[in-house]
Amino acid sequence: MNQPVENVSDVLSQLTDEEREAVVSLPYRVGLYVSFSDLSGGWDAQEQELEMLTSILREFAEDFCKGEFSQKVMAECLRGRDKWPSWSQNIDTVPAEAEMALETINLALSDKSLLDFKTVLFDIAVSVAMAFREDKDGQASSGDSFFAKVVGLMGITIATSTKDKLSHINVSASERKALSTLSKALDYSPA
Repeated sequence: MNQPVENVSDVLSQLTDEEREAVVSLPYRVGLYVSFSDLSGGWDAQEQELEMLTSILREFAEDFCKGEFSQKVMAECLRGRDKWPSWSQNIDTVPAEAEMALETINLALSDKSLLDFKTVLFDIAVSVAMAFREDKDGQASSGDSFFAKVVGLMGITIATSTKDKLSHINVSASERKALSTLSKALDYSPA
């Protein structure tokens, strides 16, 4: 079991500038990773997913139940909004970067704080994927209300009887593949 750091701010302050930016940019980048995995909905879908990502980051930054470290990272991610254009580059490398960033902070965080952070990252990715839904013919349609998205996220936990725990959510095949890849990189099971 990891020994918790007394002050989560110490975790980020002990990182190099490059490591810190890799951790702080992750919430934004995992959202983009899933959003960019499926361009079939066109610009409208992309725009709605980016709006949802901004909204999700704001909500998570204000949610103290997400864990102190996660909340701190989310707040710093929002404060770094001027860097978002540069954080939008090389999105295909996000899974590997997430894995490396988690390795960097692993020993400095308690197991609970690390799991909270992985959960937040995965919840962001699922929420972005659900911002624009695809019907059975692959056509994009507007996502449901935020309440419906939360219920969908809760369904991830409930859907333990299926082999693919993401099979019940209405996202495209490419988004589902991106979520699966991200889940493996985060060493996180949405069960």
